[in-house]
Amino acid sequence: MKLTHLDMYVMTVIDNTENVKLKQNMRDLERLSNMGRMSASITHEIKNLVTSLKGFVELLKDNTTEEGKKYLHVMESEMERMESILSELLYLSKPSKAFEEKVSLLQILKEVVQIMQPHAYSNNVFIQLKSEDNFNSTILGNVNQLKQVFINLVKNAIEVMKKGGTITIELKDVHNKIQVSVQDEGIGIPEENLSKLFTPFFTTKEQGTGLGLCLVKKVVDEHQGKIVVKSTVGVGSTFILEFPNYTEGYTKIYYNDSQLKKWLTTKEVNSLPVV
Repeated sequence: MKLTHLDMYVMTVIDNTENVKLKQNMRDLERLSNMGRMSASITHEIKNLVTSLKGFVELLKDNTTEEGKKYLHVMESEMERMESILSELLYLSKPSKAFEEKVSLLQILKEVVQIMQPHAYSNNVFIQLKSEDNFNSTILGNVNQLKQVFINLVKNAIEVMKKGGTITIELKDVHNKIQVSVQDEGIGIPEENLSKLFTPFFTTKEQGTGLGLCLVKKVVDEHQGKIVVKSTVGVGSTFILEFPNYTEGYTKIYYNDSQLKKWLTTKEVNSLPVV
């Protein structure tokens, strides 16, 4: 815009970064919502069918040859994989929840390393866990869900390290937040795929479902955390997770849509309940 009387031009610069991020988040939420409505209505029925099939497989084991048992074992394995996929779909279709349990990420990571160590050794991979001396910080969360997050990340790291190597898990305090990094020495992720990693059903694996990292993102979001991925093709990838550090007197407002609408329609907007 030109100001003739001042003989000068005025230019306005508007940063739309936050709006773009908000729109992307809304698209992701809509995608998850659609997936939830679709999957929740059929997943229970499919799980019931799988349970019945597993029962028949058990009966067949007593009346078949050794060769037949090999095929039955394959069927069992595939049905277990199907149940795992259905469980992930069910979890992704559920609404977010608040957590009140105080948990130690260090203890969770120690258990994850213990669980994944045999699988890592069989693939010539070594897992090392690093943390600061006397690390005792905690967060509010769900032990089983957090454990599943790190099992997924370590499992993915093992799968991309075809020639073996080292997975480094590091835990530290950063500005009143707990940061966990999972670094591999794998093939890396092309830049064009980085933005799609947490999109439902996106996968580069031949037998992948595209739900593992989507589940990771949902659990991290539910724990009020953040996740960032850094990767270099041919060098490896690092998944960095941050969670609010629990301190004595720590409080946080958790709400659902109906509660929020109720509070915003009251006159005492400045006195929101803390749960």
